[in-house]
Amino acid sequence: MIEKKKMFDIIVMIVVELVVGLMLLVNPIELTSVILICIGTVLLVEGVRQVIHYFMDEPDQASKQNTAAKGILLILLGILCVFKTDWFIRTFPVLTMLYGVILVISGVEKIQRTLDAIRLKSKKWGLIGLNALISIVCALLILFYPFESTQFLWMLTGCAFLGEALLDIASLINMHTKKKQ
Repeated sequence: MIEKKKMFDIIVMIVVELVVGLMLLVNPIELTSVILICIGTVLLVEGVRQVIHYFMDEPDQASKQNTAAKGILLILLGILCVFKTDWFIRTFPVLTMLYGVILVISGVEKIQRTLDAIRLKSKKWGLIGLNALISIVCALLILFYPFESTQFLWMLTGCAFLGEALLDIASLINMHTKKKQ
């Protein structure tokens, strides 16, 4: 019974990975909008639930938990997610640029670690240096091409989902063939 449930869970996960991966490759903007609307809906429901609990709790207890403020904040965030998905989508290049800056900082720190490793005569300095180089190159690509890199990141994420699904399928087949032996 447990094995069948585990098998079902794995198959559901594979289907979800395949669908999300394909949707990210075909239409990442639409999928992002759907995800934002779903997140917004969950935030709205949770916000309403917290406001209701605020009024249902004893006044002393309710005043200590700030559930009314949390609930109102969640409702406002939910409304923003549901009705302003285009705003989030427009800000993704800015978030991508921020990610690029973080990668530059990380790459510079890795350069420092590479230099430290060289000075300390570590044999693994090349691996650290390669990691630094990859970080800096990716960061520069993101910073110089933020709009294109946003689309690329969505496509890369879609490919990652598809790759994960294929690996899950391979694992499932491997588990199934080992059980038969």
